[in-house]
Amino acid sequence: MRAANQELLKQRDEEYQARVYQEKQQEKSRSIALLKKKEHELQLKDQQLRAVRQRVQELERAAGVQPASTGGKPSLEPPASGQRRHDPAADGCLPPLSAR
Repeated sequence: MRAANQELLKQRDEEYQARVYQEKQQEKSRSIALLKKKEHELQLKDQQLRAVRQRVQELERAAGVQPASTGGKPSLEPPASGQRRHDPAADGCLPPLSAR
C-alpha cells in the first residue's frame, strides 16, 4: 500500500512538473511574440518619423526656408513675412501616426 502511494505521488508530481514546464514555455512564447510586435511597431513609427522629417525638409527647401538646425525638429521661429507655414499632415500624403 505504501509503495502504491509513493508511486501515485511520484506520478502526480511528474504530471505537475510537466504542466508547470508547459505553462512556462507558453508564457515565454507569449513574451517573445509581444516583444516582436513591439519591435515591429517601433520600426513602423521610426519609418513614419523619417518620412515626416524628410517631408519637412522638402517643404522647407521648396519654401526657401533655412532647415532647422535642431536635429530635424521643426523650427519654432515664425515664417518670414509673406510666407505661410504649411502643415504636411494637411496634405493627406502621409499616414497618421498610430496612438498605440
